[in-house]
This record gives sequence, structure tokens and C-alpha cells, in this order.
Amino acid sequence: MTSLIITALGLWVSFSQPKYLEHSASPKTEYQQPNYKKYPFKSARVSYTFSGDASGASTLFIDDFGYKESHVENSTTTFMGVATPKNESRIMVGSEQTEIDHNSGTATQSINPLHAYYAVRPNNDYIALGEQALTQMGFTKVGQEMVLGKNCDVWQGPVHLWTWKGLTLKTVTKMMGMTLIEEATQLELDVPIDPKHFQVPNDIQITGGNLMLEELGKTMDIVLDPETRNSLFKIKDLNFEQWKKQALKDDPFLKEYNEEELREEFRLLKEMAQGIK
Repeated sequence: MTSLIITALGLWVSFSQPKYLEHSASPKTEYQQPNYKKYPFKSARVSYTFSGDASGASTLFIDDFGYKESHVENSTTTFMGVATPKNESRIMVGSEQTEIDHNSGTATQSINPLHAYYAVRPNNDYIALGEQALTQMGFTKVGQEMVLGKNCDVWQGPVHLWTWKGLTLKTVTKMMGMTLIEEATQLELDVPIDPKHFQVPNDIQITGGNLMLEELGKTMDIVLDPETRNSLFKIKDLNFEQWKKQALKDDPFLKEYNEEELREEFRLLKEMAQGIK
């Protein structure tokens, strides 16, 4: 459930953007890994159970300070007497995200731009930026409560969240007359995590990607502060040479890119900017 804190947070603060939309490992990706430190612990395993109008369990696996994450869910939601089963996994390695539906044996892959941002921008405060995103989405911190012996911040908004050091230990969602509760029952820190949890099973078929940049831009338009929104909006009026000049000046990392990579970077940013009004 940690991803709920960060999903809507975009940090495109200048014309120079990291190459966050790459779909495979590369020397640049390997260079990124040391900068990932989303959590103050190297690894974690969190077990959750569902209650209310849902039953089942889920497990969150974290390694390399959050560079690798995997959330496995096997649950059933009941609405108006109809039970809907879910057997899904979400794997994140760096900025690459894979959503797996084990019932159908298929998966989609996309790039999480915020995770890629962290890859090339060291010394960011992941937790503080996540809380900033929640505030911009209309959440309010209303107090503190204990979950599993941890003093959690309680956030009230579209859903209720109990967070501790970047982890969401409890979530309560109320919608359409249903109440869905997912609460941590066991938290283990700095424990060995089997690498298999971050690997897509061989019998899963990758059917395509699901990152829609313009839709992502629309989401960002809601949650970004005015200054950051304006920076991305300006890209609409830039041609490639104008953007390239500014980008190479502001971001030395982009100097590693060849002309083709820079053009692809610009194309993706331009597409995403269409969602900003």
C-alpha cells in the first residue's frame, strides 16, 4: 500500500529531466541504484490481512532500501452478495513496474516516473515528498495512532491511512456502501528477502505497457504546486533544440545521451505535458 503515498507526486521541476522512461536494464540504470534510499531500513517484509467487505491477505517485500519492491495480494471483495477474487502482484525494480494478474497469467509493464526521478536525484527526502503529495491530494494529518507497536501518522482523505517511515501499515477505504480494511499483522525489518519475489514468473505473459503519459500529466495537473506545473507546461511551447540547450545546461546526466535518446526524452515529455492545463 506504500505506493498510494507517492503515485500522484510528480517532480518535473525544470526543462532538464532524467531519462525515467526506459524499459530495460542498462548501464545508466545500474548507475541509478546507489541513489535509491526510500526507507531508513535496507529490507522489510510486511504481512497484511483484509477485513470488512474483503477477506484474504497480502505481503509487501522490500529490498535495497526500496530499490526493489513487490506486493503480492490474494483477496476476495464482496459487494451485493457477489464475490470478486483477486490474485495479483506488483513488482518494482528501479523505475520499472510490472502488474501481474495470476488468474489470467498475464502482466503489463510501465515506468513509474517518480521512482526514476529518485534514481538520478540523490538526497531527496522520499517520506517528506510523499507527505507533500498527500496534502496536495486533499489528505489531512489528523493525529497519531499505534499499529503493530509503531506510532503511525493518521491521514484522513479519500481513504484513511496509517503511515510509519514511508510504509502504510493500515488502510481503510469506504466506497459504494463497502468498507475495505487492509492492516499489517507482522512487520520484519532488515531480514533476508528472496530475490524470486522481484522476478516475473516464467509462465507469465507480458501483454504490453499501460503508461499513458497524457493521463499521467492530467493527474500531475491536480497535485503539482503551481511553480512545478508551470515548468512542465512551458515544454508545450519549446522545440527540440530549445529544450536540448536548456536541458544539457541544467542536467549533466543528460550529457551521456546520444541524439536519438535526447529526442525520445523530449517526445515523451512533450506528450506528458499535453495533460497540463
